[in-house]
Amino acid sequence: MSLSQLQASFNQSLRWNAALYFLYKILFTSVSFLLFNRLATPDFSVWANVNSFIFLLLLWLDFGLRKSIPRYCPEFKQCGSLHVFLSYVLSAQLLILVAAIPIFLFIVRAFFSSLSLSCSIWLLYCAAFIFLVEGINSSIRLFYHAHFWNKTYALIQGTGLIVEMSINVFCIFILTSSTTLLFALLFNKLVASMGVASVSFIMLKNIHKQTGKNGYNKKIMQKKLGLFVRHSAIMWVSTLIKSLTERNFLVPFLSHTVGLQQANLFKISNDWAMLVHRPIIKTIGVSDTTLLSQSESDQKQPSLPILHITLLKKITLISLPSLAALLVVPYFMPNSTMLALFLIITGGHMIETLLSPYERVLEVKHNYKTLLLSYTPYLVMLCTSWYFPLLNQKSLVPILSFIHASRITCSIIIAFSYHKQSSGSIAVKPAQKQDFISSKIPLKKSTSLPQEKLP
Repeated sequence: MSLSQLQASFNQSLRWNAALYFLYKILFTSVSFLLFNRLATPDFSVWANVNSFIFLLLLWLDFGLRKSIPRYCPEFKQCGSLHVFLSYVLSAQLLILVAAIPIFLFIVRAFFSSLSLSCSIWLLYCAAFIFLVEGINSSIRLFYHAHFWNKTYALIQGTGLIVEMSINVFCIFILTSSTTLLFALLFNKLVASMGVASVSFIMLKNIHKQTGKNGYNKKIMQKKLGLFVRHSAIMWVSTLIKSLTERNFLVPFLSHTVGLQQANLFKISNDWAMLVHRPIIKTIGVSDTTLLSQSESDQKQPSLPILHITLLKKITLISLPSLAALLVVPYFMPNSTMLALFLIITGGHMIETLLSPYERVLEVKHNYKTLLLSYTPYLVMLCTSWYFPLLNQKSLVPILSFIHASRITCSIIIAFSYHKQSSGSIAVKPAQKQDFISSKIPLKKSTSLPQEKLP
């Protein structure tokens, strides 16, 4: 794939990511609004928390696949083993998810019991099967996105989403029993997810079989599989480290440290911030990793620096509408404290997003040492200052300011390391070329100018 084709595929993937996200957001928000007015508070809490636990546990069980599958698909394509790679990943993912089902059931039961919420055993089992199918779906989606087949998967998932939400609306207006309605909603989601998984898997398997007919090498496959496992493990560590300052961790943590009122204030402020920041993240998806990985694996001429600049420009362009939203959202803030929290969270995430291409390049180049070292100041700052002195202040503004300052510091270190390594490689290449020329063609002292001293 040429450089221009890569850029065109990248741009198309962003458009389809954005279209699918906005379709999902509109339909899911509409159904949530109808359910909020239809169900009693305990029943709505059951529905909302079941969905939250499904996707929260899936995030923790990602094992770095979100970044490693787009990175290594081009590698396995070169050795003609994409079909084998697909089978290995989905088989391993299936075993992990099946083993995690008892953990999922235990956590959900314990949570509902602590809040005195009643949830039937059939709802729990249905939610467990949704957890299993959605986990498989997430891996299949990564394979599509790793090839820039975002349009194909978006059409499959979009069709399933429209059918699911249409049936949900019908059930909301027809069914009178809350228990029956909750089970219908979850069962409908399970059927829709299974449909999307089946169609997308069959199509993907057929395509991968065709690409794997020629050039399959078992030894190369096993070697690359080992590199894939190592890369996945390191990316998983990176995800876990960052999760220490994400919403899903901070809400329960702040509830136990600074109180429920402050934790609820953080959640509301963070939800407003996600309204601005989330569309950017969903639009980018894993297309940035796919773009750089395709360049690293397929291009005969080095185009990674060019695509890195393209990525920086594209993310900046995508962020402009969200930056404009910052002028509107503050008018809906009820008080100055919430406004301050909103600006801190939004500003921190926006800066990290704009600097994210530097991290993606280091990940694609397997520069693990720099990545892990960049997290050291972040972890030290959290352990020495956040967990002790700041929490005693019982104020969210200094706590969140410190958290996002730590995260931004990590991103700046990564960007600085990238520029330092890039400038170093540029400085070395002319020297190597000059040494090669001078070793092959001796210079005549009488006719040659004095040779420059190379750095």
